[in-house]
Amino acid sequence: MVGNVTEVHVAPGQYFGIALAIVGLGLVIGAWWGRARLLILLGLVTLPVAVAAAFVNVPLDGGIGDLAFRPSSLGEVRGEYRLTGGDLRLDLSDLKAGGAPVTVTASVGVGRLTIVVTDDAAVELDARVAGGELRLFGNQQTGTGLGDRVERLSGAGAHLVLHVEAGIGSVVVEAAGTGGG
Repeated sequence: MVGNVTEVHVAPGQYFGIALAIVGLGLVIGAWWGRARLLILLGLVTLPVAVAAAFVNVPLDGGIGDLAFRPSSLGEVRGEYRLTGGDLRLDLSDLKAGGAPVTVTASVGVGRLTIVVTDDAAVELDARVAGGELRLFGNQQTGTGLGDRVERLSGAGAHLVLHVEAGIGSVVVEAAGTGGG
């Protein structure tokens, strides 16, 4: 309700945090005025979901499933690519050099985000993963709270500015010639 009525963004983890706070308050009140043993079970069921939801800090837009995009010209590139859950693949390897930089924002709530760029692309990349794997041009990190910034500006191809993130899962950015996926 707060997210719909005001400009405040409420993350999924915050919803479960509020639910756990209400259950905890019920347990405290039940300790003095009644039996609240079932609230313990409710709290134990809610806790693992709340912990998982705390990692999902990306917009939950775009539905669930596996999506693949392969724009063949700079005009076909969208500014945003979003997926709530699943596998999102964005293949930019057909793009040729253009004038102005092309900015792309992509996110996956839970799942895998793979971006393929041309070998000669000039890339400014800002990537984040709340929990899982981050692999940027062969450099791999695994864990929680991952983030990295990469600049490969020597290429003569398209100039790409990429902002990519995943809640729980993986982000892979690679050059077309390196394979993988």
